[in-house]
Amino acid sequence: MSSLTLRDDLPAPRVTRESEVLVRVVATTVDVADLRILRRKLLLTTTGREADEGEEMGVLLGRELVGVVVEVGNAVNHLSVGDKVLE
Repeated sequence: MSSLTLRDDLPAPRVTRESEVLVRVVATTVDVADLRILRRKLLLTTTGREADEGEEMGVLLGRELVGVVVEVGNAVNHLSVGDKVLE
């Protein structure tokens, strides 16, 4: 298994569209797809298509999460800041 790198140089996310919701992740877990990515049996690019040999991958692991809504777009009416969510 290749090494993973923790990046802390990325800008903080913001809601940029009226239909978006920003969630602060409280807990997450990996699933089978994450394990395949870690084992390099499933190579994905950030667009979700299969990666070409030697192509750089940008992957966020952890597909199941629990979090708290911290920002909502103007068109979002089913969630509010402070709501707890499960994805």
